[in-house]
Amino acid sequence: MILFEAGLRLSFDEITPGVRKAVVRLVVAGAALTWLAITATVGLLVPRHDRGAAIRPIGAVRALLKWEGTLGDPIGALLGVSVFLAVGSGKGWRPGSLLIDLGVGVLVAAAGAPVLWLLLREVHRG
Repeated sequence: MILFEAGLRLSFDEITPGVRKAVVRLVVAGAALTWLAITATVGLLVPRHDRGAAIRPIGAVRALLKWEGTLGDPIGALLGVSVFLAVGSGKGWRPGSLLIDLGVGVLVAAAGAPVLWLLLREVHRG
């Protein structure tokens, strides 16, 4: 949600044409380099694998990857936002403020998780 919220706050008015070109180059080059690196890595790690078939994990491997993908991204995003706020605030690293923010987040999550669980249980029944 943090990443989507940040995306909604983007405004074309805040970037000049030169910055816009740099953003496009970074995004395109980043995507291309990531794709090439993944392709090369898989090609080296699994050289005799039929490249036309996708690997579909089953059982415990599927569960592990599903949970890691679901929990890893938000945790990484939260850590990234925390570091960004600490470095970008201009006030330096303030651990007390961070702990208060984390505490409030834990309390909100503790209150909201049961409600969300009940709502999702109803959705899955219906």
